[in-house]
Parts: sequence; structure tokens; C-alpha cells
Amino acid sequence: MKTSVFGNFGKRGWGIIIYTIFLFMISGIAADSMNIIFPALVQINGWDYATLMSISTPGAIVCAVVIALFGMWIQKKGPKIVTIVNLIIVCVAWAIAGFMPTLALFAIVYAMMSAFGTAAAMCSAQTYISNWFPRKKGIALGWATIGMPLSGCILVPIMNGLTNKADGTVQVLPSFLMVAGIALVMLIVTFFTHNNPEDVGCLPDNEPITELERKALAEQPDGVYTTKELLKTKQTWYLILAFSLLYMGLLGVVMMIIPRMTAVGVAQNTATAIYSGATILGIIGSIVWGLIDQRWGTKKTTVLYAILWTIMLALTGWSSCALSQWGVIATVIFFAVLFGGLPNLCTSCIIWIFGRFDFPGANKIISTIISLVRTLGILIVSWLMGTGGNLSVGLGNAYWILAACSLVGMIFVILLNRNGIKALDTSHMSDEEFIKMAAEQKQE
Repeated sequence: MKTSVFGNFGKRGWGIIIYTIFLFMISGIAADSMNIIFPALVQINGWDYATLMSISTPGAIVCAVVIALFGMWIQKKGPKIVTIVNLIIVCVAWAIAGFMPTLALFAIVYAMMSAFGTAAAMCSAQTYISNWFPRKKGIALGWATIGMPLSGCILVPIMNGLTNKADGTVQVLPSFLMVAGIALVMLIVTFFTHNNPEDVGCLPDNEPITELERKALAEQPDGVYTTKELLKTKQTWYLILAFSLLYMGLLGVVMMIIPRMTAVGVAQNTATAIYSGATILGIIGSIVWGLIDQRWGTKKTTVLYAILWTIMLALTGWSSCALSQWGVIATVIFFAVLFGGLPNLCTSCIIWIFGRFDFPGANKIISTIISLVRTLGILIVSWLMGTGGNLSVGLGNAYWILAACSLVGMIFVILLNRNGIKALDTSHMSDEEFIKMAAEQKQE
């Protein structure tokens, strides 16, 4: 199968790609908005900043429960109906968030915004991609995950303009209603999507399939692994540990990316513009990581990514501790280039190891636990941001710890393998292996 940046997805396939881009955008905005909305809420309501940051903890518990329940539901009904319910809740949560009079009530609504927004990507979008593009998963995810940097590129500057008024006052309601409107449009579009390409007469990957894959489609559409078997499989836990530790760094950085720049003297609007501009590189980076995945294979690509991710976090810690304005800006750009690759490769690794048909069951477990553990990154930042005498040094201390966590995560990435895995389809094969298998089948 020839690898192309445009993937030969077909018209319907491109429709799914564009749709999942927006699901990833919805997923990313809850964390991105913390850079703009949280300081405004502190100014409007007088809430404590560190306490406000800590509301991510109950949100993580809600998120884990939501992903577990939605994962089981997707296994039975497919992603469409689950996404409809999900987006209804996302829309309502963002619509009412601006009217919450107390921190406790806002924490409850924010938990819904974060949990159900995350589920839009980690449950719905990932399953759509797995179903429609089992072998082109690398480049398909490369396109789909540009939604996360697009959130920073488009929605964050719009939020900044809506929230911070020219007279120095702030408001939050317009930003909340904007995201609610996007969720409403996505909800309407969802009614026109399809769980599987076969539902509309298309083929997975928009490519001919072999008799082996036809047999798998006909005989084993629901996978062979039970939840108990998945929990006993070491690869499940390698994936959980690897990506939980890597994701801790993502949340820890993205939640404070603009305050980290303002802490070293960059003006608020300038910091927002820098982040927005850097995310354009992130959009390109998402696609490039997808291409590398498709051409090099998922394991090699993920090892390379984990190495660069760990280096980025270490440099982020150094630049903040050194109060280096140019160092902080450079690491923001470094982060943006890598940003979209993490959700891409997490999904790709699960598909690579467990295949298309066992992906929903494996993803249900893996994403549930990752969504809970990764919020330790936010807690580490909120705990340490007050240390060192100023915000920048406190954040630097936190990022040194997150870099160490990433280093451990990289070790688990290296340990990933498919030994003993009962694959039901050819999702795990490289192009060369697939061509060889197809040629052997023809000879038979």
C-alpha cells in the first residue's frame, strides 16, 4: 500500500477524518482554556488560583468513569450513538459553565466539560479511526489529531479576544458559549456519520481487502479478548504505564503554557500569539508524525517520539528555572511540534498491538486508566508552582519531575511488543509484511 500524505481515503473517508479533527478539537479545548479562562475566573470571582487548578482531580475521576462506561457502550453499539450522547452533555456543560456562582459548582461543571470532552477523542474519535482506517491508522491519526493543536491555534486566541477586553476587564460567558456552539454543530453532524465503512458500502482504508480479512470481518467482528484477559496481558500494562507517564507531561505543560511565558516577562497578548503561531507547526507535526508512523512502523516511531518528548520536558524545566525568556519561547515551539503526535501514537500503538476488532475492548481499559493517571501531571504543577520564590522557577521544578516521569515512560515504550498477541486482522503488519502475506495467499 503506497503511503501518501493524503492517504487515498476516499470521499467518505475524508468526511470521517474531518469529523474526527473536530472531536479532537473539542477534547483539547478544556485544557487549553485553562490558560485564558482560569486567570479570568480568579479576577472575576476572587478564587484561589492553585485551588482552581486542583479541580482537575475530581474531573479525572469522572473522566475515568465516563471513558470506562462509554468504552463498554461503544463495544456493543458502536461510536455513533455514544458520540451523540457525549456531545449533548458537552454542549450543555459549556453552555452553563459561565453561570456557576461558586467554585464548587464550577468544579462539577468543569469535570463534565473535561471528562466528556476527553471521551470525544479517547472513545469516539479513536474508534472511528480504528474502524475506518485499520492499516492507514498512522496517517489517518496524523490528520485527525491536528484537532488538538488547532484548538490552541484557533480557539485560544479567540477566547483571549472574547475574555480580555480592551478596557482591562474580563468576561468568560462568550468563550463558554462559543465552545457550546461548536459542540452543537458537531452533534448535528454526528447524525450523518456511520460506525463502519461497510455500513455504506465502503472498504476499510478505502483499499481492497484479502480473504483473510474478509474471514475476520465475517467470523470475529467483536474480537477475541475478554476484559479479564486484557487485564492479564502485559502489553496492556506496558501501554498504560508508557502513555500515562508521557501524558502527564502534556497536561502539565499545556495548562500553563501562556502563564509560563508571562512569568518571564512576555505580555499576555504576545504570549497568546506565540502559542497560536507555534501550534501551526503542531498541525504540520501531527501529519508528519503520522507519516513517520506509516513508513517506519509504530514501535520505532513511538520510541523516537518518547526520546524527543523527554528532551523537550527537560529543556522546559531548565528554561523556566533559568528565567530565560527566549528559552521558554523556544520550548513552547518545541512542545507545539510534538503536541499532536502523542494522541496519534497512543491510539496507533493500541491498534498495532491488539488490531481493529479488539481495539474497542483494549482502548476501554487503557484510556480509562490513562485518563486518571495523567492528571497527576496537573497536580504536580499545582503543588510545585509556588516553590522556588516565583512562578517560573516553581514551574521549572515541576517540569524536571515530569521529565523524569517521561524517561520512565520511554522505557515502557521500548518494552512494547506483540509477543503472544492473537491478532484478528492485518492492522499490525507493515506494508512489506502485508504485501508478502497477500502474495502468499494468491499462490495458494
